This record gives sequence, structure tokens and C-alpha cells, in this order.
Amino acid sequence: MRRLVSLWVVPLVVLVLLLLPGSAEAFHVAKLFADPPGAGGGGRIFYLGRPIERGWDCTACHTEAPGRIEVALDVQPASLFDDFHYQLGQSYVFTVQLVGEHLGFSAGMSNFNAISLAFADTEGLTQGGYSGFDSNELTEASGVLTTTGRAAGVTSWTFTWTAPTEPGAGEITLYLGVVDGNGADS
Repeated sequence: MRRLVSLWVVPLVVLVLLLLPGSAEAFHVAKLFADPPGAGGGGRIFYLGRPIERGWDCTACHTEAPGRIEVALDVQPASLFDDFHYQLGQSYVFTVQLVGEHLGFSAGMSNFNAISLAFADTEGLTQGGYSGFDSNELTEASGVLTTTGRAAGVTSWTFTWTAPTEPGAGEITLYLGVVDGNGADS
């Protein structure tokens, strides 16, 4: 009887350990955010804090972040940052740079730094369009521009956002999340 018990205890312990919650593990591939929850995805919630995402942001998973990274954001034409008003149909070239990267250096092949961003109206609906980005580094999924998870060690991303061409979008906010990849040691 004792031998029979020991044969099923090991698989049971392994199963329990697999089901225990672990530390947060981010989706570094955009498709996983866009996939439905039943398929293991984020259900189009990118955790940017948009109203359409119930205001959920990075802190839903990335708890107790040390706050050691910063973001440098540049735009051309720079007039957008002078008065923070876009011109209908105007294209703006943005560069987002991760400053203060300190994680993932020991895992160079899997040091997937990441960004996700969306230009959204007051309801959280995406406004405008994206172009001019390196498709090896960025992709668009559900109106969000995000990293592909194919390029390790990247700390700067450039893309073009074209403002809506028709009036009526109103106030538009840039929602931006940046992650200092740690080589899957979340």
C-alpha cells in the first residue's frame, strides 16, 4: 500500500507546483496580448492605463518596480510638444528611448526590452495611424504599437504617428509603457 501511495504523490506535487502562482511573467510578443484569454492571451488588454482597459496599467503585474528606468521621448516636428496640440492629418516621427537599462545584460540573447503604446481619445479608442517603423522590432496589434519580441537588446524605437484626418477625435493622449527586459527572470 505504501508503494502505491508514493507513485501518485510525485505527480500530484508536480501538478500543485505548476498551479501555484509565480512571479509576473510579461508577454514579450504582441500577439499574446491580442489573443483571447481562453487562448492564453491578454484579451486585447495591453495594460497601458487606457479607459477601454479599465485603467489597468503595468502595475497590475509588475509590482514593486524599483523605478530605475526613464523614458526619453522625442518628436519631429517638435511643435507638437510646444503646445501639445496635433494638426489634422499631420505625421509626427517619434523616437522612444529606454534610459537607465540595468537588467538582462547577463542574458543577451533574451534581453527583450519592450514598449507598448497607443494614441487614444477620452474613451480609450485608438486614434490616428502608425507607419515608418522597423517590422522586426515593432508591430501593430488591436490599435496598439508594440514590440515583436524578435529583437533582443533594443533600447530605442522610432515610428511615425499620423493624426486623424477628420475633426471630431478631440483630445488624444499618448499611453506608453516601457519595460527593461530582464532575460526572463521576472
